[in-house]
Amino acid sequence: MKIYRIAIIGDQELPSELEEIRAIQEKFKKIWKILRERKEFIEVYIGREGDFDLIMAATVGDLQVRYGRQNNRLSLVLPCPIEDFSHVRIHYDETIISYDEKTPLEEAIERQNRRMVDMADLLVSYVLQESGTAYESMKYAQSKGMKIVNLSDEWVE
Repeated sequence: MKIYRIAIIGDQELPSELEEIRAIQEKFKKIWKILRERKEFIEVYIGREGDFDLIMAATVGDLQVRYGRQNNRLSLVLPCPIEDFSHVRIHYDETIISYDEKTPLEEAIERQNRRMVDMADLLVSYVLQESGTAYESMKYAQSKGMKIVNLSDEWVE
């Protein structure tokens, strides 16, 4: 079975307007629909470091409820172990711990994002500013020639 992998990485904060958040979700849902029609199995890698990660994980979860989980998997990628995340783990199909707790958090997040990019075929990002770990991850993906969809851009189907 051929697995198509998506890394989802974005700025921690989202717009405050609910309509803008829904527009971001709808853009991703269109991407999901296209990939479901074209790909045998979709694996999604996502962190849990900010609002974008949480909203996108919930969006993928909603899509799994709507279309089923038989040909997709949602993997939580954490930069380091956290004490108790049993209440979080139930929302994901798999948990991947990138590094240990001795690595400084910002460096661990940067490494986590690079690892997700390295594992993925497509980067779905939400990057508004030209700084920060999400931006650096997008630049890294560009340097690898990876296909990138930035959900903050104007997007035409």
